[in-house]
Amino acid sequence: MRNILTILSLLLIFGCSSNNVNTNNPEVENEKTEVQNEVHNEVPKELSNEIGTVDVEKDLKLNDLYLYMPYSELANKMGPEKTKSEPTIHGKDEISFNLEYDDGTVIRIFNDFVSSIEVVSDQYTTPRGLKVGDTKEKVVELYQQPEYRLETEWQYANERGGYILQSIYFETDTVVKIKVNLVM
Repeated sequence: MRNILTILSLLLIFGCSSNNVNTNNPEVENEKTEVQNEVHNEVPKELSNEIGTVDVEKDLKLNDLYLYMPYSELANKMGPEKTKSEPTIHGKDEISFNLEYDDGTVIRIFNDFVSSIEVVSDQYTTPRGLKVGDTKEKVVELYQQPEYRLETEWQYANERGGYILQSIYFETDTVVKIKVNLVM
């Protein structure tokens, strides 16, 4: 288990970029171009045009909740969960399940460690100061432009073309959910 976490950590830190994959598929290349164009179409003039990234060591936290947090520590911080999903078995010794709390927070546990955190409450803040209820403009001020931009979701990676580690969800121009996650 520790070997798997070590390998995943090294991949996240040093990168294992998906840009090295050559699809030679014109449809995929067209979709990629459309997404890249979409990312740059809505940039307000006064805001950064740079694509932002998240720092694996610093950004993947919400208040005192963090990725790789042991399940036992999470239980002490969050108290009892409202619901717990049925466990999913991934291979011989790997188990995951979701915990949902009264404030709408959903936390995924993978082999007794936190692997993703989703919040919909404005009581949680990222290390850069973002919280539910903030605007798209504030997101750009704090994180620059997203690696991938969908109408209701912006995604930030550990590096250009890297793994998506943070997603920010919107209704119109307002943040309604923030998610940080490990690559699994």
